[in-house]
Amino acid sequence: MESKLPTDILYSIIAEVAGERQSAHDLRSVSLASRLLREVTLPVLFANVQWPHGDKHSEENGLEFFPETLWRHFRKLSLLWPDQWPDASPPMWGDRYYIGGDYHPRHLDKLVRALPRMEGLSKFHITCPFYPPVSIFTALVQCPSIRSLSISDTPLYIDMLPRIPSQFNLEHIALVPVAEALRVGEGPYDSKYQEVTYYIRDYRKRYRNDSLARYAADSFLFNLGKAASLRSVQVSGDLCSLSELAQHEWPNLHTLILTGHAPRANPNGTELVDVIAQMPQLIDLRLLFATVKNDPLFRILPVNVAGEGSSVLASSSFAVINGPSGPYYTHRRNPATVLSQIRYLAMSNACQLSGVIFHYANQLERLVICAISDLPRVPVALSRAEINALMKDLGTPAPALSGDAPSPSPSSPSTVTHSTSPTSISSSSASPTGASATSGSGNHQTARYPSLKLLRIMIEDKANPELCHQISSLFPSLETLEVELCGYHDGKPIYDWDEFAVAFTPLAHLRNLRMCIQFPEFDDADRVEPWRNARRECASLFASRLPTLECVGFEYRKRTGTHRYEDSWLEYRVERYGDEDSVGSRAVRTRGPHAVRRLSSSGSASAYSASVPPYHHPPHGYVGTCPAGGGRAGSANGVCGSTVLGLEELPRSWYRFPEVWSPEYLSD
Repeated sequence: MESKLPTDILYSIIAEVAGERQSAHDLRSVSLASRLLREVTLPVLFANVQWPHGDKHSEENGLEFFPETLWRHFRKLSLLWPDQWPDASPPMWGDRYYIGGDYHPRHLDKLVRALPRMEGLSKFHITCPFYPPVSIFTALVQCPSIRSLSISDTPLYIDMLPRIPSQFNLEHIALVPVAEALRVGEGPYDSKYQEVTYYIRDYRKRYRNDSLARYAADSFLFNLGKAASLRSVQVSGDLCSLSELAQHEWPNLHTLILTGHAPRANPNGTELVDVIAQMPQLIDLRLLFATVKNDPLFRILPVNVAGEGSSVLASSSFAVINGPSGPYYTHRRNPATVLSQIRYLAMSNACQLSGVIFHYANQLERLVICAISDLPRVPVALSRAEINALMKDLGTPAPALSGDAPSPSPSSPSTVTHSTSPTSISSSSASPTGASATSGSGNHQTARYPSLKLLRIMIEDKANPELCHQISSLFPSLETLEVELCGYHDGKPIYDWDEFAVAFTPLAHLRNLRMCIQFPEFDDADRVEPWRNARRECASLFASRLPTLECVGFEYRKRTGTHRYEDSWLEYRVERYGDEDSVGSRAVRTRGPHAVRRLSSSGSASAYSASVPPYHHPPHGYVGTCPAGGGRAGSANGVCGSTVLGLEELPRSWYRFPEVWSPEYLSD
């Protein structure tokens, strides 16, 4: 029996189901109900597909490909060739023509024939343990709807690209070299990196650190992906240099993600500022480099701004701003003030950190300072001394700059005016402008950064209320705050929960909070789960003290194997109940959208969109009327932020690398 509902209503229902976690099984069940429902669900079920499938093959045809009737539904296609197939004896679905020779896959011709006929395909991803044949890229460039190409863990060589048609224009490209495996903090990470077999595959040992891969990456980045049309670029520092990036103009690029290891030093003195000067629309910059022992830290500011001999994370770096050699410009005459066009900045502890950076990058709305290492090593975050030095630097107002700094030559081609949304920033000014407000009186002024809405920071030592007070003072407009302890362990609490809550009361717009507060140590095998109850009680306290809070989470250590642990967050969404109903019924007021969100790349620089749907655990009820004590410590003023609080436990979430701004729910 066919449904009498209009088709557009059915599409809306299917879209709602598709947004839920573990929705694939539900959608498959719905698709079997009727012919109409199958037509409605197919575009959702097959929007994101991968090939090949080892369990779908026949003796006659070998590896089976998707039926042609489904091709029109594909939006993203991933070529994920299992890395264990070449190492099998004999090799699976491929051949080695001699011992130790390259692996040559079979049945790729099925993909090659299908690609040009996938009219709706917009994204294509490749991960395979062999050199992709030229025929794949020849077929790919015949598919004009492609806008995004990502290649990871795949060997490349120079002459694998055909002639690129003029109508083929990518908007996003991502290039990740073979065996680049990074871990951010000690939280969840891709399960494939937890297996020993990942590190011993023959092709990874053979093609890792391939010196010729840099030349192939250059061809992919600048020939297949044209700088004039690209809007987003992710590339490893092992595959490019700052000099190569600065040689091209990127008029439409709004996101630049550099991963792997910091680019090699340039003999011609090219700086990161020179690269940004070629990208007038760039607002999202992520420097996600892994730390390498004895390697110099990556320099964000030019040498003649930060000072060649200035100490990292030391307030004395301000003393060398006015050096005699023209302090505000690189060797290419680009001013450090081009950093003011950046709205979202993420950097690892492989970068030189100093408060001076934020006097130039003074329009930030989101900031992430994280710890990254090469797997299987564990990242080491900033120490307490480094955090204190950074906070001291941030709190020191920018000094009055002298007027004898050289002005850029009007004829210099690199001196341009950068227009970004929501404001226009002119790079002709060589001194940081007054985006940072100051507070205080007399000689004790503190710099403030009112534009910052999101802050994530990873630390190595336990958090304390003093750090929270510093954050609240420096960033009064924060809406999202996450302070993560790398290698969290429960132990004897040193500070009352209320001390942390009071430290955040100046943040009048705080909606989402994740904090690494110390909790008493319990046996994780205890079925009563006292560690969970303690965090729930603390969440109730925070929700009562902070009336704008929508989501609150606390860190804990999760066992993921016999001898393996990882940091995780136990989070609660806050529901507030008011007494507006005069007849006595309880009116529910849920403050805003959920804490786990996805960010729109095309919307306003500060706008959220498309919240991840909530996952409903078995109901816990609500925490009753807020007690006068509010938990372990008494209320500061004896008044609760809400009469009744409802706390809904949320599932675990993580940041899928290289995403740093918005988490997503884990599937397990």
